[in-house]
This record gives sequence, structure tokens and C-alpha cells, in this order.
Amino acid sequence: MNITDETAPIAQKAAILAVKNMYEVTNIDSFDTYMELPAELVYHKKSLIGYNYNRPAGDIIIPDGTQSISRAAFSKCEGITSVSLPKSIRNIGSYAFKNCNALVSITTAIPQENIFEIDTTVFKDIDKSKVTLYVPYGTSGAYASTAGWNEFGHITELEPKKFNLEIPFCGHTTLYIDYDARIPAGVEVYIAEGIEKEYVNLKNITNTIPARTAVVVKAAPGEYIFVETVDDAPTIERNLLKGTLENEIINKENGAYFVLANVGNEVSFESPFNNSEDSFVNKANKQLLNKRLLVVNR
Repeated sequence: MNITDETAPIAQKAAILAVKNMYEVTNIDSFDTYMELPAELVYHKKSLIGYNYNRPAGDIIIPDGTQSISRAAFSKCEGITSVSLPKSIRNIGSYAFKNCNALVSITTAIPQENIFEIDTTVFKDIDKSKVTLYVPYGTSGAYASTAGWNEFGHITELEPKKFNLEIPFCGHTTLYIDYDARIPAGVEVYIAEGIEKEYVNLKNITNTIPARTAVVVKAAPGEYIFVETVDDAPTIERNLLKGTLENEIINKENGAYFVLANVGNEVSFESPFNNSEDSFVNKANKQLLNKRLLVVNR
């Protein structure tokens, strides 16, 4: 049979059905280990190629880590009412959501620097004037000027993200978040630019913390709110601090790591390991220093 635009969805679904009972195709090793893939979705590596069992309906949430949605993946799934796209998406194939006529909203986390053009057939035969496209804070202009996305009649920015940070009694803590954030009043923020003998050379950054930049935060004890911003963030050329957005297990044999600690009323970087522990958990949105023991130079 010759594969045409019209027969491609049928051929693709036939291929999915042919293999779904042979293997657990949703258990993809190339995804991060903490990620759980919905059983109804079918993947090849990090590309979502379709679905198992009945046609999905209602709210469809594509897991973060998914890099592409294949051609005609959800074609003619007429019960889908909303779709959430993760920040990891880099490509959406033609006819991916063709004839999803119940669709009323699409929420995308794709940041401005990664917005890509989509073919006019991705949402073919859908009345885009009736679908609201929700986009990250500060990106509506970029989406409105990008082919494919600009066809939606309603492009609405989401509220800016916020992170509540508790400063403990010692007046220091750490932070690592995935968006540019405004530095609150009364807060000092530092990166670790270098090492001099037993000290960390700290560099103060002002106004805005760049996304995915691990920092030391200094302020009076209390709670502070770091709000997403579209203001220009400084360029960070060197930072010895390392952060994580998820809880991360650090093994002792992988090297020397040190975390910010308060020991004897002195703030310093201390080893998280002791004689009985070979690993520790670096908590989400925190940072560590993968160097020898260092003391904060205040």
C-alpha cells in the first residue's frame, strides 16, 4: 500500500497495535530515571508516537522529557479537550492533533528561546479561533510572531512563576530554579566565581538571578518570594556551584562534594558524608559545591 497523507495515520496506528502486545514500549531507558510515563502513551526513545488501547480523551498532559510528538500521534482523537506541552518539546509532527475538535485549550511550557515553527497541519481542521493558547509569562509576542502558533485567536500569558524561599536563623541558604527571577528587597545573592586557598570567592549579582544558576542567598531570617521576570539577566561566565531541580542522590565515590552548612554559628561548605554514609540527597532547588572543603568568604 502506498503511504499518503491520508493513509499515514492508519498505517501508524497499525504499526503501534502490531507491537504493543510484544513489548512494554512505554518503559524507555533514555528518559530520566525519575520520570514516569503514562501507560496509555507509546514512545520510541523520547518521541511520543501514539497511544495504547482506546483513543485518549479529556486533558492530555505530555510528560516533561518528551522531545517530539510524531506525525498524526493524536489524529482524530475527538474527545481531547486540552493539551499540556512540556518545556522539553522541540518538534511536533504534521497532523499530530488533526480533527481534535473538542480542543479548547493548549498550555505550553516551551520557553521563548526554544520556540519553534509548526506546520499548519499540526492542528488541521480545528477552529483555532475558539482555542486558547496559554504560553509562559513574557512570551506572548514571540508566539504571536512564530509560524503555526500565530494562527491561534487567543494567546494568553500564564501568571509568572513564584518560589517561596525560607532563610533560616543563620541568615544564609541556597537556591536553584529554572526561570529568571527578580531578587527581592533586602536579599543579597552570590555565585562562587573561584577559589583562593580555603575560601570561596563570591561574586554578588543584582536585580535578577538567571535561570538554572545555583546561588548563595543572604538575608535576615524569614520568607522571601522570588518572582519570574522578563528583565535582562546577567551573563554568568563561571560558577562553581551546581544545582538540581529534582532530589538528586550524590554518591561518595563520584568525588568530593560540599554543601552550605551552619557549624558553630559559622557558615561554611561542609562535607555531607560521614563514616556511615556513602551517599546523600541533594534536595531540589538547592545547590552544592563539587570541590574540596571551602569556607564562605563573607
